[in-house]
Amino acid sequence: MKKTNNNDLSLQEFAVAIAGSWINPKTNNVYIFTPHPTDSSKGEVSIKQNGTETLIALRIALTQNASGIQVLVENTAYSVNFVKEPEPMLSIDLQPAGIVQLVKLS
Repeated sequence: MKKTNNNDLSLQEFAVAIAGSWINPKTNNVYIFTPHPTDSSKGEVSIKQNGTETLIALRIALTQNASGIQVLVENTAYSVNFVKEPEPMLSIDLQPAGIVQLVKLS
């Protein structure tokens, strides 16, 4: 399994790498990640969650420190790992709730 080293990616490169549609296989919710439309170097990603009933729009910020890139939501940082093989997958550590894994839709 090839894991992209978040330390090797700029916030802009990471935002571009995760752009597209993702699904949570446990809930079947689909998420569309879109980098900031005018300045992807900001490390902002807009997310649309298409669940069973409602469409939720959310803008998240990315932050980078010695441990890699993290997702910053409501002033709380969550570790995120991007795996390219055998299939593109995002793992977001939402402790104490657990790890959410999203699989990229082709």
